[in-house]
Amino acid sequence: MGLLDDIHWLFAKGEMGQFVEFRDCTYRNLILEFLSTLHVEIIRGPRCQEGYSSFYLQGQLFELN
Repeated sequence: MGLLDDIHWLFAKGEMGQFVEFRDCTYRNLILEFLSTLHVEIIRGPRCQEGYSSFYLQGQLFELN
């Protein structure tokens, strides 16, 4: 599995899969900041049902569980 496959999997699990399919790079700097600061921790199970993620956008920390 490559990085792109991992990103598709992560976004699909977070019900944000449609965002990965956008082709316009209108927000290039935000995308680069998001991807370069994204931290994901899978907490349990072989099917990875729970986890934690954090990232920065415009210098502000966002956390999801």
